[in-house]
Amino acid sequence: AASAPAAGASAPLASAKPDALSPDQPKPSYLLPAAEIVGFEFLLNRFNRYFGSGRDDYRVTLDSIRTNLHSHWGTDDDPFETNQLGHPYAGATYFGFARSSGLDFWTSAGYAVAGGAVWEIAGERTLPSRNDEIATGIGGTFLGEALFRMSNLVLEQGGGLPRFWREVAAAAIDPAAGFNRLVFDDRH
Repeated sequence: AASAPAAGASAPLASAKPDALSPDQPKPSYLLPAAEIVGFEFLLNRFNRYFGSGRDDYRVTLDSIRTNLHSHWGTDDDPFETNQLGHPYAGATYFGFARSSGLDFWTSAGYAVAGGAVWEIAGERTLPSRNDEIATGIGGTFLGEALFRMSNLVLEQGGGLPRFWREVAAAAIDPAAGFNRLVFDDRH
């Protein structure tokens, strides 16, 4: 039999169910983070295509997407900063879009993994990479939750900063959540 939590213990933030929300709190959005991820990936692809170093890798066509959908996933030899910084940060962005739309930890983790898969298939012409997917989905989930919580901590406590500067600092920590707060106010 399950026992009740010890006195003074609090439940994790991710345990709240949508039906347990208070009436004045909006329902979590499942479509919004999916649209934001696709939009972010499109803009990232365009930026890399016109300003990046491996520009031809980002000249995506329907044929390259079809090829990636039907190819085997391998491993790549991207530089350390791409695999260990860039991919987890992209995954953290996907995670942040979902988390700041009111979704729980595990659902947001699914968005990070799915966002990584979409990028591997449709964001670049190179064959899909298992190591990129792991770094984006799993690394991005861990980094994304830390950034989401630090951002919320700055907003809630702020160290004596006025609200405007807390918003700026929180957006610098978690830009995806900052974007959602800017566009949708304090919806979540």
